[in-house]
Amino acid sequence: MGDARTERWVEHRAEVRRQLVAAATRAIDDIGPQVSMREIAAEAKVPKPTLYRFFKDKGELAAAIGDQAREDIIEELTKARESSVETIGELIDVALTGHAALIDQHPNIFKFLVFGADSVGSHALENSRAIAREISTILETILRAAGGRSVEDAMYGPMIVGLVTGAADAWMRGAESPRMGGTFVERVRPAVRALVGLAGAHAGVDIDFDAPVLARLPVFTAGEPGTP
Repeated sequence: MGDARTERWVEHRAEVRRQLVAAATRAIDDIGPQVSMREIAAEAKVPKPTLYRFFKDKGELAAAIGDQAREDIIEELTKARESSVETIGELIDVALTGHAALIDQHPNIFKFLVFGADSVGSHALENSRAIAREISTILETILRAAGGRSVEDAMYGPMIVGLVTGAADAWMRGAESPRMGGTFVERVRPAVRALVGLAGAHAGVDIDFDAPVLARLPVFTAGEPGTP
């Protein structure tokens, strides 16, 4: 019986923590990246001390928000891998469009994670690394299926993450439309393709972005063995 009660308590605590992260996300969306713990508590409809029972400080809460953002981005990358795209170029566009859509939906979350939280820096770096590993997996699949050799150099995934994040940051800070959309994808696409092309050259293969993706990359076919 003790174990059952302990398990229920752990599940309850995890659920409350998820609800607090969701409330913090809403507060940042509504108020902005400099939201206070008091404002987050008000959104969650709990006393401020309750936040500190689940998160020791704002940095830990920011890290939890970052974890959720990372999961959302990786989910978009997974959708891109599993979508019925026809070419490698279209695969890249689907991934970029999904990422831009997330920033459009939660621009203040992006600002909060990139430059709005003083104590989230090291955790944000870990999130970037996790996203980069996902992109590196996609790149490796493309290169091997296209006949290239394995690329041990793991720089290309992080370079793509840095490129897209930096471009989105500049876009939102500059005089461009605050909406990402197709124009942002069009601006970033050539640079991302250039990095993919460099990875291909490193692997000893020319990447044809107009090649049928299903013919050359069977791992992306839903239901086939080896599908991620």
